[in-house]
Amino acid sequence: CAHVHALHNAYLHRQGLPIERRLSMHGMGYDMVERPLIRHDETMRLDRNMAIVCHPGVSNERLFVHNTDIYFIEEHGVSECLHRTPKQLIQLDS
Repeated sequence: CAHVHALHNAYLHRQGLPIERRLSMHGMGYDMVERPLIRHDETMRLDRNMAIVCHPGVSNERLFVHNTDIYFIEEHGVSECLHRTPKQLIQLDS
């Protein structure tokens, strides 16, 4: 998990985006947030049949962008996203 966290932050840095300081990826079970936690100090390993939630966000003084995707760790990688919400920008006007 610490390695995944480091790779993710390296990618964000290469894209000119701020590195992730929140808990934006974690396991999901009976509780909303469960280990493993994708962050620098996690010692638990990812394994098959785990549900992993990814909800990165980017914000500045004008906007906040957030999404949530849920995947299962399968024998040869990750499943398709478990929800069917279209992968598109949705703007909410006040």
